[in-house]
Amino acid sequence: MGLVTIGVDVGQVKDPTAVCLCELDKDRYVVRFLQRLPLGTNYSLVAARLAEIHSGAVARRMQERQIPDTGRLLTGRQLLGWTIPERFETASSGVYMFVDRTGVGLPVCDLLREKIGAKNLCGINITGGDKRECSPHSKGGSVGKAYLVSRLQALLQPPKRIVLPETDEARALGEELLNFEIRPTEDTNMIFGAFKAGTHDDLAIALGLAVLFDRAKLEPPKVTTFSRWR
Repeated sequence: MGLVTIGVDVGQVKDPTAVCLCELDKDRYVVRFLQRLPLGTNYSLVAARLAEIHSGAVARRMQERQIPDTGRLLTGRQLLGWTIPERFETASSGVYMFVDRTGVGLPVCDLLREKIGAKNLCGINITGGDKRECSPHSKGGSVGKAYLVSRLQALLQPPKRIVLPETDEARALGEELLNFEIRPTEDTNMIFGAFKAGTHDDLAIALGLAVLFDRAKLEPPKVTTFSRWR
């Protein structure tokens, strides 16, 4: 399993929490998993489910790629007197989770950190702007909804860099993308989302967060090794 990105749109009162898991295949994002949690799910249960999805992806990647247990390696290096920056430890899994922490998403991020630590968990504030001000190796940042939408549109243009499975959830995501609109406001600003009655955009937002960064930004930093002690 290659690099994995997980986008999460934390649900509000009328929208469920949506999760999108992608695997990077060269420069394509292959959607491997989509889920909407039941509307009204307790936030502690939301955090527990997200931790389960994250841990499952890490375990599968480590098994398939035969990546050693980073915790044991880190302990050994500490015994040898090495100082290992935290980002080297967390990046070794190659699994990144981007959670919308706008509004009610903030306590979910806090609960997640208690369950899985800071293992490439980045809380994202979704703003009304058009800039991306965050890094996959940071604990938080912000992205404008205009940036999110324009990036999705670019990745969905031929040759498509987003590959969707043949599932009910993927078909629902396709419908959301069709209903996703850009509207001007009275003060000439632009707003983005699903405005038709009965429509949602939670899966689209989760996908947008999952494809927020290209491989070059996601690649774990290289750790310098030494052939012998002096």
